[in-house]
Amino acid sequence: TNVNDDAFAAIARLIRANPIITHFTMTAFKAHVTDEGISNLVNGLFGLPLQQLDLMLGQNRITDEGILSLSKVLNEKFTLLHNIQLSIPRIQITDTGINYLVESLLSLPALTHLNFNILS
Repeated sequence: TNVNDDAFAAIARLIRANPIITHFTMTAFKAHVTDEGISNLVNGLFGLPLQQLDLMLGQNRITDEGILSLSKVLNEKFTLLHNIQLSIPRIQITDTGINYLVESLLSLPALTHLNFNILS
């Protein structure tokens, strides 16, 4: 695909225009998305009453910094979030990125369903 960070910024604008979204699903597989795109997207998620988040971010150029952006949003804003499905195959993260993510998931008080896939 030819989707890149600018597309993620546009999606974030769409999300912000609909502040009552409770379920968000996105697949960006083999896109040209970097840490900046993830940061754009998660900034769009700020303030939503999210209960379910499904992200598949495979084969992109996302590193630990992009995962840190996602983790910060999870930590700070989503007390209602109870269902998370994350699939992050073949991206450029290390143990550090996984640790960021795990720490943020530990802080979610309503989490009851977790589907977490990391493939190499």
